[in-house]
Order: sequence, then C-alpha cells, then structure tokens
Amino acid sequence: MFSSAVRLRFTLKTPCANIGDALRPILMHAYGGLYLDIDVECFLPTDELLASRDVVLQLENQHPKSLNNAVMASVPGHPFWLKVMQIMQDRGNNANDCFLGFRDLGTVLKTTGPYTIRDAFKEFSNEAGSLKDGWAGAWTVRHSNFYIFPMGQWFEPCKWDDYKCHARIQAAEEVPPGLVGHHINSGAWLKDLRWHNRKLLGAWLLVGSLCISAAILCWRIRRRTKGPAHGFTVSTSSPTQLLA
Repeated sequence: MFSSAVRLRFTLKTPCANIGDALRPILMHAYGGLYLDIDVECFLPTDELLASRDVVLQLENQHPKSLNNAVMASVPGHPFWLKVMQIMQDRGNNANDCFLGFRDLGTVLKTTGPYTIRDAFKEFSNEAGSLKDGWAGAWTVRHSNFYIFPMGQWFEPCKWDDYKCHARIQAAEEVPPGLVGHHINSGAWLKDLRWHNRKLLGAWLLVGSLCISAAILCWRIRRRTKGPAHGFTVSTSSPTQLLA
C-alpha cells in the first residue's frame, strides 16, 4: 500500500522507536481525517473547526512552539506528513538503539514522538514571517491552510502533568469554553516504557548473577587443579645416612 518513500523500516529493528507513534503520519498521509489518542474524551463535534483547513495541530503546552501528536487532523495526501516520516526515518536509522536495550524517554520523544511533529513543522514552514514569534493561529504554508490551536482550546486544556487541572476538567458539569474534548494525558505509553525497562533490568541482573556464579565456580575448579601433589615421596638416601 505504501511506497518506499513512506516506509519506516527502523520501527521493526530499533527498540527506541514507538511503533504506534510511527504509524500516525503514515495513516494521516494515506487516509487523512482526525486522529485522537485513546485517552482523549470528546465533548462536542469538531467539524466546524476543521472546515476549510488542510492540517490542524495542537500546542502541547504553554511554549509557543510546542506541538503534540495526540490530536491531529489533515486532508489525505498532504506533504507535511512526508516531512514527519522523513525525520522519523532519519533519526531512527541514525540512532544506535538504546543502551543495552533500555528505552530512554527523550529518545522516544525525539525519534517518533511529538518532537518529530514540532521539528517537521519548523522545517516545512521555515518559520516564515510571524511564525518566528509563535505558532498558534491560522497560517498559509506552501499554499496550504494550517491551523494550530493553543493550549486551553480544542482538546488540550491543561499541561500534561497539571493533575489538578485535569481533575477540574473531568469534574466540570459544563464544557469549558473553547474545548471540544479533553486529552487526559494518562501516560499509558510511559508506563509501558517503564515496565519494559524494569523487565530488562531484571533480565540483565539475572544474566550478571549467572556470569558471576560461573566465574566463581571456574576459579574454584582451577584452584583445586593447581593444588599440592598427593602420594608418597621415595627417598634415595641410604639407611646409614638417615641414621647419621
């Protein structure tokens, strides 16, 4: 289905890559539509907010140039997603995997996570004109209509680790203004990453203990084989010399 230009072969060979992240730009380019993480709660339809727009993205936090990959919308076949895939493949092929197989949070974010969306938009737009000051708002980039919602609108009401804010949104009886949903930021992928590292640490500790045990056993065997010789010693002295 996908040409060689959009294949991300590194997802099959590097443990640092998040395959779920890598599939998103492929599907957005092939089919378009609205992508939402599984921990996004929908309040209202978002059709009107997507009308006449080619690519819609969301700021991840209060930083004016942060983007997430949890909520995205696009028309099919948009070249922006090819840029995202190119960055993912370049970084995946250049990564030397994770040290001893351990997955590092920063590596995942940079290789397949939201940093690839951020860096792709920066390269795709060249930050022309007012984009140098911040990305929220409507933009015409390469004859395409982009719209980037700031934090507090669309699906991202709170910073990912502002748990009190998330609790307020979930407890609210009415939909807060500007929102059509709530990205809860449950961090399930981060829990999986930590679980993977714990299991890997246990495996490496087991391997280390077996190696140490084997080394001690070899040392004991070698020590025994190099010990003093056993048996009787035959004397060449005569009886007279022995009595003298």
